[in-house]
Amino acid sequence: MEFTDLTNKTKKELNAKIEELENFITKKGIGSGYISKIERIQRRINIFFLLSAVTAVVGLLTWLTLKDEEETD
Repeated sequence: MEFTDLTNKTKKELNAKIEELENFITKKGIGSGYISKIERIQRRINIFFLLSAVTAVVGLLTWLTLKDEEETD
């Protein structure tokens, strides 16, 4: 049982070290500035589309509401 515990513990530690190294490379590696710039642009595009969709829905609901009020008058 001790051997499997040691093996599992070693695997966990190695996976943690690999993730730590990957995160370091992502933050400081070649092209990391470009990647972070692209991520910022993607977030802004997503926010733009979300706000556009909300604006379209609100506009449609307003138009339908005003249209119904005009028809009843």
